[in-house]
Amino acid sequence: SLELFRSLNSIRDAMINLQFIGRSAIQMGDYQTSIDSYNENLTLSRFLQGKSEEAHALHDLGIIYHLLADQQKALDYYE
Repeated sequence: SLELFRSLNSIRDAMINLQFIGRSAIQMGDYQTSIDSYNENLTLSRFLQGKSEEAHALHDLGIIYHLLADQQKALDYYE
């Protein structure tokens, strides 16, 4: 059970790092890297059934698509 605990903590650490990468990429205008980071974060959030983390990832993806002027895709993520 300690091994499982460490494994879950590693996943959570990866999610935090992916959020930082996503935010940094947005600030640098590298939207594709940001999208990739948040999509990976979304996958991990769903794996852990972390509803709050999933909501943040979806929201951040919506922001990116809004910045890219893809309003329909942004709305899809906001819903």
